[in-house]
Amino acid sequence: MSDRPLWYTLDENHNPVPADDPTVFSQMDRKVAVTDVGEATVSTVFLCLDHSMLGGHQPILFETMIFGGKYDGFQDRYCTWGEAVAGHQRTVQRVKDNSSPPDKPPKRKLRLKK
Repeated sequence: MSDRPLWYTLDENHNPVPADDPTVFSQMDRKVAVTDVGEATVSTVFLCLDHSMLGGHQPILFETMIFGGKYDGFQDRYCTWGEAVAGHQRTVQRVKDNSSPPDKPPKRKLRLKK
């Protein structure tokens, strides 16, 4: 396990800053960008929690997801605000161009236990 912090917040320049108190996240605006493209919504957010899991490189703190439409369920993750903004724009353009985002996950049906 890495000694790197697990939780982060953002400073005024959108740089990740380690956070000791996870309750600060309930008051922060975590949205990087949201764009509607036809039936799809492309959403990019700050995750607050390092999703790199294995450590060893920069914390993975941002995520783009597509909700609805042909590429529903696609996601991509990034280390920095700048990467997240660029990734959001790239994903929006791919949806507009109707070109498949890289590594589109298969659609899964959720099954509830009775």
